[in-house]
Amino acid sequence: MDHNDMLRKYYKSTVAMMQSMFPGLDPYDAQALIWIGASDTVYWSALASIFPSNLNDLINLALKYKSGEKGTKCSN
Repeated sequence: MDHNDMLRKYYKSTVAMMQSMFPGLDPYDAQALIWIGASDTVYWSALASIFPSNLNDLINLALKYKSGEKGTKCSN
């Protein structure tokens, strides 16, 4: 199974799982964190070509989690 399959089959359940693990996590934020891990998918490419500003918003939001501006800062 590759990232395309995972995104297609498990996107909604992954959002729900993340919100279950982190009850204060906004659904849009969960989606941003999922998308940042999907940069090698056809869905990322489609989003980038059809809605580039939306993709930039998702990237910027995910980077706020990575830097610690939102959530808990990643260790790497």
